[in-house]
Amino acid sequence: MMKLLQSIHLEWIHFYRNKYKVLAYIIFLLVAVYGLQNGHRLRQQQLDEISKIEISDQDLFETTVGWYNEFKKGPEEKLWVDITQPYWASIYASPTLFKTPSPLLFLNSGQSEHYGFYKKADSRSSALDSDLVGAITNAERLTIGTLDFSFVFLYIMPLLMVILLFNLGGLESDDHFYPLIQIQATSPTLWLASRYAFYGLLLIASVWIMTIFYALTTKDLCGAITSFLTVLFLLIGYTFFWLILFFVIQRKKKGSAVQAIKMISIWLLFCLVIPGLYQQRISQKYPAHYMTEFLDANRHEKYKLYSASSDSLAEQLYILYPELADYPYAKNTDFLNRQRHTMIDALANNLNKEAISAIEKIHEEKNQTIEKSYVFNPILFFQNKLSHLTASDYYAYNDYQKAIQQQIDKKIQQILNDGWAIKIADKALFKEYYQGD
Repeated sequence: MMKLLQSIHLEWIHFYRNKYKVLAYIIFLLVAVYGLQNGHRLRQQQLDEISKIEISDQDLFETTVGWYNEFKKGPEEKLWVDITQPYWASIYASPTLFKTPSPLLFLNSGQSEHYGFYKKADSRSSALDSDLVGAITNAERLTIGTLDFSFVFLYIMPLLMVILLFNLGGLESDDHFYPLIQIQATSPTLWLASRYAFYGLLLIASVWIMTIFYALTTKDLCGAITSFLTVLFLLIGYTFFWLILFFVIQRKKKGSAVQAIKMISIWLLFCLVIPGLYQQRISQKYPAHYMTEFLDANRHEKYKLYSASSDSLAEQLYILYPELADYPYAKNTDFLNRQRHTMIDALANNLNKEAISAIEKIHEEKNQTIEKSYVFNPILFFQNKLSHLTASDYYAYNDYQKAIQQQIDKKIQQILNDGWAIKIADKALFKEYYQGD
């Protein structure tokens, strides 16, 4: 134990005397803090935006209640609006749904930078609306200065390791006094391992201190404490993954230059070559344009609804909602003409759900295929695991879209039931719509 501590102490002396290593380490810390700060700022921006929208929703609610109190049917500039009809009452009683950013978003922004996190879901909405679809990619965001901690940790930290570790053992081989190490050290392997231990402790301690500091400055962390602890151990696991890979290379003691080349080659293989080739294979098997094809087909079918007669719309509607056919005015043409926009929204929503189901099926197949690659694509495993723990992955946004779809379905069901029952949407019914009762 004393020899291990002595080796770590000697390695500390070796570290701070090598200015290029110290400089590389400081640059890594600065970039890591920059990434953490970007994630922290992104979360705060989203929380601020959510607060503004909540205030706006409350203002609209109070304004609508005021129309009821003043016996108005809606805003003066929109004469076609009649909030005494369930259709319009439901539209104005649609508070925004939010995907509240995870307290751990500062660790990994994931898909949160290019997917919508708020949506006012009424009967005319869809979980595939353009305001919920990514408009910019992470690669493009990197070019404008956005960098998150996960990228720094997963891709830049191994490069820092190369700088810190490449001459351990290699320097002794270059200067031809490695035989002296073999004589003095109890075990050359343990001697090298003790030197690795110093850098492993240095990197883990540095990363932990930074992440714990930002965690302590984050509100609502208690709700994600288990995920945060899992992240801390995941960081250790990833650090040891690279330490073990590089340690295996350096045990052969081929000299600093050879070791550096091998370490860089390993980094290129795991961080660029394997992910790049596999991404190319996935792109060929699941092309990015498949969503557009589904949406175009869905849009074409939706346009047909506008040209269909009210009676024809009713026939399609009663297949989906057979209970509506039992209402007294279910086959009254004049009544159906007045409910035309409601029927179109309900039928269009069903078309949207069919398109979403087809798209989700392909997404699930794609994700399962990607998960099978973790054995030879470990960087992707760590990246996806971090995204999952920080609630910024595909599944987190898929759950959010499902919540939106559930609200849309509920709104449509309310409008259909109350509309076919010829209910008057008074202030009490409006509040029920707003509260989701």
